[in-house]
Amino acid sequence: TYYKYWYSNLETQGTNALIEEGHAVTEEECRAYYDSNPEAFSYEVGVTLLYAELPYTEKDRQKSGAQAEQIEKAMENTDSVSELSELFPDASLQELTLNSLDTQEGMSGVYSYRWQTASQLEEGDIYGPYEDNSMLCVMKCIDRTENGSLGFNDVKSRIERYLQVQEAQKAISDKVKETEISSGNISPEKIIEGL
Repeated sequence: TYYKYWYSNLETQGTNALIEEGHAVTEEECRAYYDSNPEAFSYEVGVTLLYAELPYTEKDRQKSGAQAEQIEKAMENTDSVSELSELFPDASLQELTLNSLDTQEGMSGVYSYRWQTASQLEEGDIYGPYEDNSMLCVMKCIDRTENGSLGFNDVKSRIERYLQVQEAQKAISDKVKETEISSGNISPEKIIEGL
């Protein structure tokens, strides 16, 4: 397992080095990939949310709870982040676009409850206040889409990176196939330089 880890790490370094050297991908290549793989950019459920987080401590929990309830009431009358931000400067307010391809859970899944709840809301529904990650939260669904797809401009940078990685990994694989193996010691740096 150590050698698999070491090789994986080495391969990642090599891939990144090759990409930095200029494995450029054209917009036409990105567009061709996007057009030929529509299922990769399709989602079942998408929602746009008005989302508020309000920090609290046990000491000010009652006061913060009352303010979170006021945010919920205010959301009944507006979808404006700026308007709500003026009314509630202590809260963090934002408009979020989530979908089953991009739930914005974070690497640790810290926002998984937010997605699970948001995905069940219909347009106009308000959920909260509720506690999540030491915050009082309120969300309002301002748009819902079933069976949608991400636009090309939204995913272009991801496609570009994917195609660059694919090209770099192919170059590494080709190099490995043509490399003669001999016994001795060689440093990881020498291997990367050889790519």
